[in-house]
Amino acid sequence: MSARLSSLNCSAVITSLIFIVSSTSRGNSLKSNKINYGYQLLDRNGNILKYGETTHPRTRYSKKWLESKGYEMQIKVAGTKRGVHEWQHYMIDNYTQISGGRPPMNLSMW
Repeated sequence: MSARLSSLNCSAVITSLIFIVSSTSRGNSLKSNKINYGYQLLDRNGNILKYGETTHPRTRYSKKWLESKGYEMQIKVAGTKRGVHEWQHYMIDNYTQISGGRPPMNLSMW
C-alpha cells in the first residue's frame, strides 16, 4: 500500500513540475509544449524557397502576400518545438548538400 501511495505522490510531483516548466517556457523555447508545424514555402514553379516552423500556420503568411508572390505554403510535419526545429535543420542541410546552398529565404541552417 505504501508503494502505491509513493507512486501517486511521485505522479503528483511530476505533474506539478511539468506544469511549472511548461507554464514558464516561452513560445519560441525548445521546451515549449505548443504544437509546432514545419512547412516549406514554394514559388509558382514548385521550387523550394524556405523551410520553416511556426505555431500559427494559418497566419504565418497572409493569403494576400502569398498570392501576390505566387507562393504556396505547405505544412509538412507537426510536433514538438524541438522535433520540428530538428526537422527544419535536417531539411535545410539536405537541400544544401544537394544544391550547394541553402534555400533562398533561409538565412541560416536553423
